[in-house]
Amino acid sequence: MNGFNLKMDTVYWLYEYDNIAWWTSDSVYATPKEEQAKLGSEWFCFKRDNVWHAVYGKYQDNKFDMVYHYEVDTNQLIKRVYTQIDTLS
Repeated sequence: MNGFNLKMDTVYWLYEYDNIAWWTSDSVYATPKEEQAKLGSEWFCFKRDNVWHAVYGKYQDNKFDMVYHYEVDTNQLIKRVYTQIDTLS
């Protein structure tokens, strides 16, 4: 793959990442304020098996406490899930 295509792959990934972050943060702000109060400023997104994951929480006392976990599928359907992130795969 040439350099241009590699750069375009990165651009497309960043574009998707940004969209996932915006869409899911809108979902976070639609939840009860009491639940949002548990958040810190820590969040991240990642893609696994064509599904994007957006995770919001708080890092404190050397551990990350997940408050929200969203999945976004290839049809851009946003779904809140309550499972912990599998950090082994």
